[in-house]
Amino acid sequence: MESPSRSTDLEAYWRATRRAGGPVGPALAAGGWRLVMMKQTIRLDAQASQHALEQAVLYHAQAVINVPERSDVTVNGFLLTADASTVLMEITGKPAIKSAELIGKSIHVELFSDQRYHFTTTVQSAPIWGASQALALVRPAELTVIDRRRFWRAKLAPSARVALEWTHCGSRERHSAALLNISVDGLACRVDKLAASAIEVQGAVKARFRMRDSTREFELDSIVMNKTPASDGGFILGLQFARVFDSVAQLADLRKILNPGPAVRASSEAEALT
Repeated sequence: MESPSRSTDLEAYWRATRRAGGPVGPALAAGGWRLVMMKQTIRLDAQASQHALEQAVLYHAQAVINVPERSDVTVNGFLLTADASTVLMEITGKPAIKSAELIGKSIHVELFSDQRYHFTTTVQSAPIWGASQALALVRPAELTVIDRRRFWRAKLAPSARVALEWTHCGSRERHSAALLNISVDGLACRVDKLAASAIEVQGAVKARFRMRDSTREFELDSIVMNKTPASDGGFILGLQFARVFDSVAQLADLRKILNPGPAVRASSEAEALT
């Protein structure tokens, strides 16, 4: 069986591999946002949990994995597909840990869908096909909804906004979005339905924002990695910062702000303020 070269082929290849009972190889995982466990939560029953999970898979919701044994490492990605026993998450961003090290380990997952969910699961395998990298997770029986009043807090500007600029049908578009989360790899923000309709996945977007206690305004070229419906009728965008010449100095400064302590590794990120 030949390995597909494109990410869009990953789902079909994974399903075929599972049906054939073939092995899956290790991949490299990416660093990303830090997961913060909150006490204000609502546990869903089994039926509601599975419905929420199916919707998250349908819309390829963003996911952030926290590894209890490695508090300095997180893994960013989005849900690609699922069956009765497994959820496949495709990894985005740059590798920060060998995912083979995660196989068999218990992990915490933060899921950005119509609401923000959390669940604990185990990594079954770490398949990789060409440039596509993934983690196969044991399908959770229950999800927990994180209370929106107690979301992550971070060193973001008090307004917690990000100005987006992009081109749509030849016109320059602008939108002020709610900044939900940020790391040296990218950010998550909430936009209204109208703005979302003019933003394409894999499209180029310029993101402009300011960090709390900093006078510097960051302006970074980004790629829209995913677009997930939110419960308020808007959409959550996952942006990945482009590694271009003009962004090198800015990303270095952003890393310093997010990771001020000498003992904190580069893959550790800020928590977010809504």
